[in-house]
Amino acid sequence: MTSPSPRDRRFYAYGRHALVDALALAGVSPGERVMLPRFICRDVLPAITFHGAIPTFYDVSESLQPCLHETTAEARIILVVNYFGFPSDLSCLPSEAGSNRSIVIEDNAHGWLSRDTSGSPLGSRTLLSITSFRKTIRSVDGAFLEWDSARFHPSGNELTPRVDDLPLSYRSRYFTSQLSRRSGRDLMSPARQTIRALRLLTGKTPLGGAPDNEYVLPQPIAIHMQSLQMFEETDTNAEVLRRRSLYASCETLAHQYGVRGIFASLPNNTCPMGFPFFGQREDQRQFARAVRKQRLGEIISWPELPNQCAIHQDSPLRDVRLVNFLV
Repeated sequence: MTSPSPRDRRFYAYGRHALVDALALAGVSPGERVMLPRFICRDVLPAITFHGAIPTFYDVSESLQPCLHETTAEARIILVVNYFGFPSDLSCLPSEAGSNRSIVIEDNAHGWLSRDTSGSPLGSRTLLSITSFRKTIRSVDGAFLEWDSARFHPSGNELTPRVDDLPLSYRSRYFTSQLSRRSGRDLMSPARQTIRALRLLTGKTPLGGAPDNEYVLPQPIAIHMQSLQMFEETDTNAEVLRRRSLYASCETLAHQYGVRGIFASLPNNTCPMGFPFFGQREDQRQFARAVRKQRLGEIISWPELPNQCAIHQDSPLRDVRLVNFLV
């Protein structure tokens, strides 16, 4: 699958709203099936149901590559994910130039700054793509939609960037992360544990744990001007090198403690979101302690799976952890 050209771009606060517009450009209809992988964050689903379309799931392998079947091949709109910044294999997908005019939307939420083995930037390999750069740099928000401008002509205008005061919660996280980086001490983990404890004591929903995220699409808001500035000012070469170095350190620890990483190796062009691995047995706990000691990143669970995705209870994909390199 070749990279469409030329391409245009529109910025959003969050990727879910970019996906809403991507589906509109794809001409999605009420009642139409939109194929997406079972291993997916539940926040993606409201963008599909917003249009009255029906989320329909296909399998992915334990190495997070699409496993297509006859039903998938007959679908007109297929969402494919570049998990954790690693390129998804698009060669098994229907051609977008085929007789059925299949449209593949590349979900590149994790893959800003990554490229595939041929050197093509992730998020540039299909007619439509979404990228959330806020998963790579600590901006208050930030995502964009890209499309083949020879094929699609979106209606409306991009929302004017916001310039309102940044939330106190974000300013606190950003200040703590910068202080951690400069001091060489892990200040983020204690801060997160304190916030989680306070939310629990006050009866608030855990961060990212709102039960209606699978069904309710928040009102769209414009991207913040500060996020655009961070996007433009990021030293992308330095960020790629930093993340690849962290991945190599995590990989060494994983071998040391017998932890099973999801990917067999780090391709030359990949800028990893983090180091993904399976499970929480004793060896993983020892690995987690070593990661924290070396300050390689925070270990998080991903994703919040949709209730309707039906991943088998015994699948290791239900127990994926990530050493997140966001600082």
